[in-house]
Amino acid sequence: MAFNPDWISSPGDTIRDILMERELSADQLAGDIDVPLTTLEKILDGKKLITPDIATGLSSTLGATKEFWLNREDDYRITLSSRQIKDEDTRDWVKRMPVGVNRHPKLTHLCI
Repeated sequence: MAFNPDWISSPGDTIRDILMERELSADQLAGDIDVPLTTLEKILDGKKLITPDIATGLSSTLGATKEFWLNREDDYRITLSSRQIKDEDTRDWVKRMPVGVNRHPKLTHLCI
């Protein structure tokens, strides 16, 4: 049986873990890879893509290969996309339920 986690981890999570382990700040890393801190913060939050240039900087500063960082980004985006499709399917399913279920406190977030 394959391991299929029910969670998503962005490349930013990996970067944060490495920063904590090495006691580096985001500001230091942003300077080392030559990107504005705001750009790095968006990457850490999963809101901005890791580009090939940024992957090169991460590789030389944090380790792993450029391909590792690009693959990590691609895997995250694919998983995120499939999760969004799954959430949309769930919302559609919930909307077809009787009215009382649509108002259930634990399901209302799906009825958007």
